[in-house]
Amino acid sequence: MTIRFEITEQERCLRLAVLVNDEAVWPHPGIGDEASDFDAEDVMSYLVDSWPSLLLTQAFPIPFSARQMPRSLTGLMSAAEARWDSFGVNSRHKVENEQSRLDAFLYAHDLSQMKFGAGLEPFYVLRSGPRMRIETFNRFVEGVTFTEFMTAMEGLGESAATLLGNNHSMVARWQMRNNVDPETVLAFIGGLPRANVTAAAAEMVYLKTLVAGRGLSEIANDNRQPILAAARMAGSLGVTSLCAVTNAVRELKSGDGNSLATFRVRNVSPCLRNNSNPTDQGIRVANEVREWLSLNGSDVVDLSSLSMRLNIKVHRVEIPETRLDGLAVTMGDHGPSVLLNTGTSRRGNGRDDLERSLNFTWAHEVGHLLMDDPEEWPVLVDTLADAQRLPRMVETRANAFAAHLLLPVLTALQRWKEAGEPRDWPNLESLLNNLAETYNLPRIVVARQVGRGVPEDRGDLVQDVFLQNIPGFYPG
Repeated sequence: MTIRFEITEQERCLRLAVLVNDEAVWPHPGIGDEASDFDAEDVMSYLVDSWPSLLLTQAFPIPFSARQMPRSLTGLMSAAEARWDSFGVNSRHKVENEQSRLDAFLYAHDLSQMKFGAGLEPFYVLRSGPRMRIETFNRFVEGVTFTEFMTAMEGLGESAATLLGNNHSMVARWQMRNNVDPETVLAFIGGLPRANVTAAAAEMVYLKTLVAGRGLSEIANDNRQPILAAARMAGSLGVTSLCAVTNAVRELKSGDGNSLATFRVRNVSPCLRNNSNPTDQGIRVANEVREWLSLNGSDVVDLSSLSMRLNIKVHRVEIPETRLDGLAVTMGDHGPSVLLNTGTSRRGNGRDDLERSLNFTWAHEVGHLLMDDPEEWPVLVDTLADAQRLPRMVETRANAFAAHLLLPVLTALQRWKEAGEPRDWPNLESLLNNLAETYNLPRIVVARQVGRGVPEDRGDLVQDVFLQNIPGFYPG
């Protein structure tokens, strides 16, 4: 998918059309030629103000739970208002702070602000890893690469600069657009308030060394630096936990990536080809791995053995951030490796519950290493804090892989039949407990696999029983 800006330079004015695959998508055709006319000074003002956020920001500026997370930038404001309505009466300052950050974010990521939004539909853009999310007129475009989009934006800026002339103050700012101080850079990378980064200056010394003396464009296009990638992914946890995560990544030892790379090419890529459904992709890769390990459907997967065969280093680390489950480093000096946080909040009521949770996280992270492009995702951090830092399909695929690798649906179905096809809670609970112990899985994961396997004419009843008795369960 391609994007380009069709620009006609006039006297202090640019006539602009945005084309995706050579189709004009904005400003909306048919609303008058004047809608396509942009004052060069207004364009330049928007670009110099928004440049750091356009290059570095990859997350909404306020935290949403997975259930609250808006699916689009268009719905961001209404989701935020619903969040604020749930705050207590003494949260005025917090609401004002979040609203200020959201207003600045929406300004920076809406190209209609080049014309102050007057008479134009919004044109929202937000980086998502190596690609851009684009929304306009209820149309969603996700196939445009970040590099291509930024090239088009730079061309727009140069056209505006040409019309204004080198002596214009805005042009001078444009020419210095890539020179930003390290604290501001880290604030945009992590999606954090600048004041929070400044207050934690001592904790962020190492991160500052990674960005000091480097231009924004260089940093934005450096996708092979796992420490900065970890900072980007962990921003929703706050400054202190972000530093804890990045420090933990620094300590990880790398494996030899050749075995993993070979397996990805020979075994995984064919499973992903010609199939865009992330759940199906995860299941196919899980089945391929089980076959590669010569396991039948009821065999228990030994993740230690699997990781050793693929030369994936696995590290159990206690990080005092309960929202962090684990992470995968795909390349470089610290990967391929998996970190499992023994301090996760998914501890249940005892050691067995913690080990089962870690086992699922382990399989989930291996799924990331197998299925996600290391050039695009050098680090993948899994937290309970902010579901937006990883695309939904990436997480859906890894979850499907982990569940079906450790307990195939057909095995769960067979065990349900052997238990007498129970549909009441006491007998279903006994089945879940047995499967959780056998396959070293959290009971909620087992319940979802059983629910997926039970035939449709009885499945709704079984799922209703799970919904009534298992907190957090949802039909799979």
